[in-house]
Amino acid sequence: MKIKIKTFAYLLSLALAALMGYQTLTPKFPDNEILLYPNQMRSDLTLTYLHAFKRAHHSILVIIYTLRDEEIIRSLRERGEEGIKVTVICDHKACLGVAKELGPDVRTVYCDHKGHMHQKIVVIDDELIWLGSANMTTESLRFHGNLVAGIKDPTLAKKITEHANLMTQDGIGDTDTPSLFTINGQTLSLTLLPDKGSALKELIALIDQAKTDIRVAMFTWTHPLLTDAVIRAVKRGVKVEAILDNTSSQGASRATFKALQASGCAVSTNDTAALLHHKFLVIDDKLLAMGSTNWTKAAFTRNNDCFIILPEMTDKQKKTIRRLWKVLKAESS
Repeated sequence: MKIKIKTFAYLLSLALAALMGYQTLTPKFPDNEILLYPNQMRSDLTLTYLHAFKRAHHSILVIIYTLRDEEIIRSLRERGEEGIKVTVICDHKACLGVAKELGPDVRTVYCDHKGHMHQKIVVIDDELIWLGSANMTTESLRFHGNLVAGIKDPTLAKKITEHANLMTQDGIGDTDTPSLFTINGQTLSLTLLPDKGSALKELIALIDQAKTDIRVAMFTWTHPLLTDAVIRAVKRGVKVEAILDNTSSQGASRATFKALQASGCAVSTNDTAALLHHKFLVIDDKLLAMGSTNWTKAAFTRNNDCFIILPEMTDKQKKTIRRLWKVLKAESS
């Protein structure tokens, strides 16, 4: 009965959003700061992307696992017809048939290699970047729990564009990362996957260096080395909290959930019909790692995935993450 009530509430929220258009807020674009967009705190990702496409002067680059939202597809098609250079790079299975919907004026590239093309990145006019965990489906943008970062930086945009150009050639792209950037005085590192193991080692090293607390919100968590690192932190007295997706915790992430429970980690799952699709890590209330990367072996060794690290969040970013964590905890059990 509980599941049926959740499902009914979820479907009702979809219907209400469709009726109301859900477009009641004017999105804020990144300028002199890196912005965080959690859609569980009234950040309308659909509206943000639609406004970004509309204001594009010469180019739109979308690197995405799956693209199904009708408004997004229509906007990209229209911008292509208006002469804007629109490129969509997507997973060949998850986006089957989308090229026809986007039309001949949009360059659609299907990535077909041994893993998923799992990144979720938008670049506008070689300057504005959005990167995070949200796919371009109606559910992912508006209902499932996701976090996206908005960044304004031509150097970072150039790195991503060069990576995209390589992906259109061989399906894999540039994995010579991490790459460091300074954006309005704030350090950011970008990691593009798959790589040769350095990204996994970096994350484990960061967890091993945690002094006071660790918070993890993860959709799929199956990598044993990351589980071991978190359990080591628990054993040395670090306060560790983890929230996993309820469905995944009963399926793919079940072993991880049980191992974290046994270690004494404060682990819970979301108690909502929507997915907890987050993929972020916070260490000592100052470091944030976030992106498209689930904590799985495939994410690090097979998939085109990515994540950024902010070693020192600003006070505003910390406030956003703290508020988001309170929301996640309130929706979990």
